[in-house]
Amino acid sequence: MTTQPRPKSRFKKLLVRLATRVLILLVAYVLSIGPMYWKWEDAMMTGDNDTLLIFYMPLMVASELSETFRTLINGYIELWVYA
Repeated sequence: MTTQPRPKSRFKKLLVRLATRVLILLVAYVLSIGPMYWKWEDAMMTGDNDTLLIFYMPLMVASELSETFRTLINGYIELWVYA
């Protein structure tokens, strides 16, 4: 005889999976600025690619709000710029 998982247990597993996926996407988003830096810089200077500017705007805002985040993200970008 098999027992069905309790509804709370299934809900908890669903929440853990969802939180994990959101965390992975958030980390991938933040790390994506490194390889995209030159395109983002070009968009900042020329204003040609508004979509790219809007996409990375939260990182700019976070950098302005947190000195620690700014230091970390700038250090990461430098790995891509000077590599």
